[in-house]
Amino acid sequence: MNITPNDQPTDEPQINPKDSDKPPWPSEVLAAVLNWLRHYWDAPRTKSKWTDIATVILTLLIAIAAFWSARIFQRQLNEARRATNITSESFRTDERAWVEIEPIKPTLFSPRTDKIGAAFKYEIYIRNIGKTVARDIQLRATRQGSQASIVMGDSAEALNWEQDKLLLGKVPTASDIPINNPVPKVLAPNTSSAVPLILNGQEPQYFPTSQWVSYLIGRVDYTDAFGVNHWMKFCFFVANPRGDLWNCKEGNDEDSNPELPKGAN
Repeated sequence: MNITPNDQPTDEPQINPKDSDKPPWPSEVLAAVLNWLRHYWDAPRTKSKWTDIATVILTLLIAIAAFWSARIFQRQLNEARRATNITSESFRTDERAWVEIEPIKPTLFSPRTDKIGAAFKYEIYIRNIGKTVARDIQLRATRQGSQASIVMGDSAEALNWEQDKLLLGKVPTASDIPINNPVPKVLAPNTSSAVPLILNGQEPQYFPTSQWVSYLIGRVDYTDAFGVNHWMKFCFFVANPRGDLWNCKEGNDEDSNPELPKGAN
């Protein structure tokens, strides 16, 4: 035991400077580790650790709930938009302009002769049967008609080519282009054109192996009150010596309604 300045004994061992460089005994290391573990588990941070875990779990649950709520909201928003689009499309379809061709009657232009068959004139009137105005109306057709085999009326490809060619302004001859098209640019609802576009045709010609007929091929392009472009294609042929017109098997078609207004995405 050591003697203090007050002559009191102490239990602390005297540290020998020479012993400071010696490594600790295994028992001392074990005692230090056990002492650290005892203080670690007894420390207040043990409760804090479980609190942190509970906070993390609660945060994850809140995030999952928020994500699920966002998905439900987005689904409801999409359904609302879809319903709005359907309603808007239904309204536009019901209220849009619809341009059609009125029934066509032949007018004898020249009777049949020994060298040529009877020729006829056909007055083409268009009518807006829709509920709103039709604008920018263009009626395109070859004035003299087209002479071709009767089987051409069964070819959708050939007729589409002819009708698209009219849209692009490319016709066989410049004389076929009606310079002063009498069709008005605007038609109010339930209104017909006041002046017709006159087309010509001839009675059928019969040959040993084929039959040639006169075709009246054309198209009508217009824009409705909602700014949507529409089109209607037509194809008729002179079916008999009386000049009656029959519909071609192909080439009579109208646009569908998914077209969007100008400038819409």
